Amino acid sequence: MQREASDQRQISITRLHLESVTLGISLRDCSSRLASTAKARIYDKVRRAGGQLARCVNDTVNHYGSSAEHVFATVSPVSTLFDAMSESDYVGIAETLNAAAIDIGLEAIGGYSALCSAGMSAGDQALIRSLPAMLSSTDRMCASVECAKSQKGIGIAASELISSVLAGIRSVSGPAGYRPDRISVLANASGNSPYVPGSFHGIDEPEVALHIAVSSKYVHQQLLHRIDDGSSLDDAADDVANQVERLRRGGRFLSIRCAETLSQRSGMDVRPGRVDISMPVAESSVIHGNRTEHNGVSAASARTTTESAALAARQGLLSLARSTSSFAGAPIIRRVVKLDSTSSPREVTGLILPHLAEAVRNGVELILSIESTRQA
Repeated sequence: MQREASDQRQISITRLHLESVTLGISLRDCSSRLASTAKARIYDKVRRAGGQLARCVNDTVNHYGSSAEHVFATVSPVSTLFDAMSESDYVGIAETLNAAAIDIGLEAIGGYSALCSAGMSAGDQALIRSLPAMLSSTDRMCASVECAKSQKGIGIAASELISSVLAGIRSVSGPAGYRPDRISVLANASGNSPYVPGSFHGIDEPEVALHIAVSSKYVHQQLLHRIDDGSSLDDAADDVANQVERLRRGGRFLSIRCAETLSQRSGMDVRPGRVDISMPVAESSVIHGNRTEHNGVSAASARTTTESAALAARQGLLSLARSTSSFAGAPIIRRVVKLDSTSSPREVTGLILPHLAEAVRNGVELILSIESTRQA
């Protein structure tokens, strides 16, 4: 009881906010050689596991004085479990998952994924080629393609195929609420990331697991004030570690409570999963062609040595916080690449490969979200 009260205090002290809650659902018991059978099993499994998710999250965070921004689900990599399917079969599975997400009130659902860091199967290729049709027929289904791992290097064939598909997507007319960032390219994917659209439920994960990303504008502002007041990185390092630990403990507490509540209401064994600290850092960048913005500040906008040093100090401090934040696994680096009507397959490959190479070299998990701003 004393530890529980202490964990609850961390929520209050840090003004903790759940940036995202992602329910990972295994579809290993849904496989079938018949697409119609597989789709029926998938729909039933997602409905049973996640039907009470949004309500459980809201009830839990309201009870403890916190808040939640996004509620997602993600499933086992579709191409891994249904490798014999055709492109049209894959699109049908995406539509089924999309319908289930709508029915249970989810903003998005991930797992329309292919893991191709060491090569592609026929199913992987079919799923990647089906992406334009998937985008046009769904509004909540998110796709990801893993193209690199530090242990294996970069899958060049997969990188070139996804680049060709992305370059071929002109104007995609989807249902209302269409999101432009529903495709991600991954490196060193862990299988338990709380970040849709770049997530999938790992094959070695529990049947149902609840992952969360927590943040705190209050903590973020306090850390920046230490730099703005003239504190050195060394002086601020202890504060970073303490604040991150408070966020982690508060997040872990909410994760356990949400999982327990959902287990009771769904009748399934929902395990608490990964707790990740979401903080804006230099690695969370938006790439516009050759121009990069860090936290909305262009590198070219720091006009003086003092401004440049201050920006570097801020990014260094937050990067330190980020590097110690993940409860499990390597830190997750999230980036965005925006494509336009002039992007050729070769140019798309040129935008993607440097980020994959950096992730492989540094051993970090990369979620590279692709936003298409194309017009027909």
